[in-house]
Amino acid sequence: MLTIYMVRHGETDANVQKIFRGRLDPPLNDRGRLQAEAAGEVLRDVRLSRIYSSPLRRARETAAAIAEATGAEITASEKLIDIDFGDWQGKRLVEVKEKYFAAYGRWVNSPASAKISGGESLSLVQSRAMDELRDIAGSHMEGSIALVSHRVTLKTMMLGILDVDLDRFRNIRLNTACISIIEAENGEFSLVRMNDTYHLTGIMKGETESDF
Repeated sequence: MLTIYMVRHGETDANVQKIFRGRLDPPLNDRGRLQAEAAGEVLRDVRLSRIYSSPLRRARETAAAIAEATGAEITASEKLIDIDFGDWQGKRLVEVKEKYFAAYGRWVNSPASAKISGGESLSLVQSRAMDELRDIAGSHMEGSIALVSHRVTLKTMMLGILDVDLDRFRNIRLNTACISIIEAENGEFSLVRMNDTYHLTGIMKGETESDF
């Protein structure tokens, strides 16, 4: 059996400022680096055989902190990259709500069918991410690995594992630098733990990031 530790990247200033990040490439901020180090400490004794990471900087920096703690090597994966937010990318939430009122309403209320101008649908994100998850699991029949990615990408994967409609996208919360665990065996996946943030207690002090 293979155990997969699914880690969301640490905090960036764009998270704090409620900016749609997508393919933007901001670094971790000071608190994000502390979060990444804390995630690494949790996994220090797990004996990871490899870390797979989105190529975006915020994920790579989080993966690097885990690699520093565990000694595992990092493999970059384009299929683990964040959603392409198209015309929304780089814009603050308040601006998107005002300028793309109808489209944002669909994103909130019917995310499975939401169309972001110039961007990527949730179904496309889920398809590429699940393909990569199956390929990775097929390369590691047992042991433990880590997978560092983004809120949207990870949430679509979890919905895929549970065979739950993408319209339930907002029923899952994944905070920055949280750790979720899935198990893979004979091509089947089981969700064991989700959005574990215990390792961040001293850093976040009860704070959570709002979903948008």
